[in-house]
Amino acid sequence: MIADMMNSEELSTNLSDIAVNPESIKTLNRANGNGELILSLSHYETLKRARKRLLSTEPICFLKSTNPLILAHYKKLLIEYVAKKKDRSVVYYKGGSVDALLSVINTSTKSYSMDKVLGSKNNILARDKLILVVEREEDLIDDEWALLELFKSDLRFGPMGVIAATSSNLRETDIKRIPQNFLFEFEELDEYELEILDRVQIPQKFSFGFEYIQTRKESGIFEEVQEGEGDLPDLHEIPISGSMGSKLINALTVDELSMIVFFTLLAFEIVFFVGRSGFFG
Repeated sequence: MIADMMNSEELSTNLSDIAVNPESIKTLNRANGNGELILSLSHYETLKRARKRLLSTEPICFLKSTNPLILAHYKKLLIEYVAKKKDRSVVYYKGGSVDALLSVINTSTKSYSMDKVLGSKNNILARDKLILVVEREEDLIDDEWALLELFKSDLRFGPMGVIAATSSNLRETDIKRIPQNFLFEFEELDEYELEILDRVQIPQKFSFGFEYIQTRKESGIFEEVQEGEGDLPDLHEIPISGSMGSKLINALTVDELSMIVFFTLLAFEIVFFVGRSGFFG
């Protein structure tokens, strides 16, 4: 169905014109059935893979997205997922210095021999591995990122895993060095995915994901304007919801609004002139 839509020469960018497979709506509703907000079916598959990774003997998750709200949303879901596991321990790292990060790593590894920390056959159970949650990745310096990269190489079999978002200050070349099985990318929603999301029940009204939905909906009005031939639409054609005053504005033409603005400004100027001249004492 998607392929047919993409091949159509008369494909509209208006969400209301997009035909949605009912099964996609049902599947996304089921994905949101546990109270979590999943933005798309592709995101759901990526999230499941990330959760499976966190329960493995190499619990290493580097998250990537071009949208910071999507990135923050799924990072929070993964943190909550691990924190709810009774036999899993989580430690938070807010940054600060290379020494601070080294101290966290050394504390987690001091009970193990180097063979167990670095060896692939160390017999450390997945449930015994500490999960390091990195906060404020944008404040980390290069040397701190260099230490975090050890988790995808030398420390991948050790007693600690990691959840970290690839922030904007991390070079693309550094991101490409992260093995694909440790990198989980949540892409921007396309128009078809937005239409599906618009027809499902939203379980969370206060989250980064919900904020992302609102942002996309608000920006959609401006996208439709920009996709025109360059002429701005009449003001009464722009949907303005709310009070009786806003409905009155919708009914007015551009010329009528211009006259109201003109006389309003003229009234202010008269009041200002009278006040300056002391006409009323």
